[in-house]
Amino acid sequence: MRNRSGQAAIIIAMAMLGAGAAQAERQNVSVGGFSLANGRPTLTSDDGTFSVQFRALLQFDAANYNASGSGPDLESGQNLRRLYLGIQGNAFGDLRYVLTGDFGSSNGKTNTGRIQSAYLEYQGLAPFALRAGVYPTPVGLEDSTSASDTPFLERTAPSDVLRKMAGGDGREGVSLLYTAERLYAALSYTAESINEQGIATGQQAIVARFAQVAYASADVHLIMAAETTYLFQAAEPLGSGGQQRISFFASPEVAVDRNGTNLVSTGSLAAGRAHAWGVEAGAAWHNLFAQGGYFAYIARDRIAPLPDAHFTGWYLEGSWVLTGEAREYLTASGTFAAPKPARSIASANGWGAWELAARYSDLNLNDAPGLAGSPAPKGVRGGEQRAWTVGVNWYPNAFLRFTLDYQHIVSNAIASALPYAAHDLHIDALSLRTQFAL
Repeated sequence: MRNRSGQAAIIIAMAMLGAGAAQAERQNVSVGGFSLANGRPTLTSDDGTFSVQFRALLQFDAANYNASGSGPDLESGQNLRRLYLGIQGNAFGDLRYVLTGDFGSSNGKTNTGRIQSAYLEYQGLAPFALRAGVYPTPVGLEDSTSASDTPFLERTAPSDVLRKMAGGDGREGVSLLYTAERLYAALSYTAESINEQGIATGQQAIVARFAQVAYASADVHLIMAAETTYLFQAAEPLGSGGQQRISFFASPEVAVDRNGTNLVSTGSLAAGRAHAWGVEAGAAWHNLFAQGGYFAYIARDRIAPLPDAHFTGWYLEGSWVLTGEAREYLTASGTFAAPKPARSIASANGWGAWELAARYSDLNLNDAPGLAGSPAPKGVRGGEQRAWTVGVNWYPNAFLRFTLDYQHIVSNAIASALPYAAHDLHIDALSLRTQFAL
């Protein structure tokens, strides 16, 4: 049976909708005009209390993997990474709604559709807001950056591990948000993902995220951020006999392989709780951008006499917009947005915006792993993944983007079962993304 606590978000969202409907009974609402708000088709009522805006995001990826050494194989090919179709807007004045479906695939396999976001947000207590439903939980600086705005095809493996613990698309939750010019804060309760029901049940967590503008001027934004996730009740996978389990894992930072291969993974750890925290910083100075972060992950309450297991990860990335545009700081999410071309290719002498980017990430899922060929009775042999990425982004206009990335990945791990063999895998990946965002 599904855990009842996971229904809290739906109950609160329905209560918020009911309160708004009661207010609407006292209003005369009529249909207003059609507009293109930020290029998006929008319908608004005459009194401005109701609106609907149509949203879409298409990302099509192609990648080629060239591997050497020992380890799992990655399959080259193409992948409809994301196909978001949805609506958003305001209802009854202070109530915001979002409904988005995803018809893409995170691992190159066929996806018949799933919920990306479906939530209500009450904004009548600004700068505070209350959000309830299913949505990507605000977890961290890179995690909260829109998938259409990240400098590379994918988020880093270290931040993705944190995202998967209690966030990601379709996560049931309730969040209290604070959004001001210099401070973004979010405190969330989350349950299981609506897209993973039937796989595991019972997960509950508290997630907190803060982003402070340490310095701001016309040409500079410096952001300091911190986040923590406390998984106070781990999920019980179906078939586990009621045993709570936790898994930390990450795929290469290119999601085309149809096998969904994870080069590093702790496997399923028998543990009742987990804790993770991170610190991140980001800065935009004119047309230069830099961002980085450090994370720690801990599996707790393991079966005695096993101790807590500790893992770490970090990343550093930067970009230079050759055509002079800057990455803008967004107060609504406490993140940076992709540069908007000052002159699109449709204008006279327009080349759009061109951006060069580079990144390094390191994810270490080893805890007292021991030596190859030997058992590690109290250790975890999740492996270590290091990735170097360079890329170029071309933004022909405000809607289109083309990204070409080259990535060198090194993965090392020791098997957790006999003969305790080690794998040492080197991968060179070349990938291309075509993106349309509305």
